[in-house]
Amino acid sequence: VDLKTLRVFFSGSKGFHVEIPSRLFGGFTPSPNLPSEFKKIARLISENVDLAIYDKTRLWRLPNTVNSKSNLYKIALTIDEIFSLKIEKIKELAKAPRRGIFFDNNANENEQLTRLYKLVRESYQELEQREKRYVAILNNKQISEGERNVTLTSFCGKLKSANLSQSEAAIILNSINQTHCLPALSMQE
Repeated sequence: VDLKTLRVFFSGSKGFHVEIPSRLFGGFTPSPNLPSEFKKIARLISENVDLAIYDKTRLWRLPNTVNSKSNLYKIALTIDEIFSLKIEKIKELAKAPRRGIFFDNNANENEQLTRLYKLVRESYQELEQREKRYVAILNNKQISEGERNVTLTSFCGKLKSANLSQSEAAIILNSINQTHCLPALSMQE
């Protein structure tokens, strides 16, 4: 990636914000999973990323706004400044809003980042299909005799990933079995 296409900011506190233009990824498909997709992409790009920022309700502070903890501003930095300035000088610059730093908005699609996004997006599309299957079952779809074990086992995995206790999961699975499986599996099974 041409580093000059990145938008880099000092956060005004203890870190830096690096924004990668969507154009480099070939654009993004609207999805309720975008925060999770971005989190997975960030994790694949670097191990040194604060992954806590990737959720649906996270606020992203705008440039030239004050960080209430440090009273320093979130300021834009050029790539040359990132590699040449010491943190003391960056903090000195952050004592006031900073104007006149422009980023290259003519970034071209990056083949590797596009492939990375497509890989992550496909994994989430598979997840969305499984979620639709769970919803369909809970909305009174019947589970036929040849699908009962696979479907209930899949639900079991879903409940485990939601950190439900074994007894809670057993109650839910039994309820699904009794209301949706034709015929219901025996309790022992």
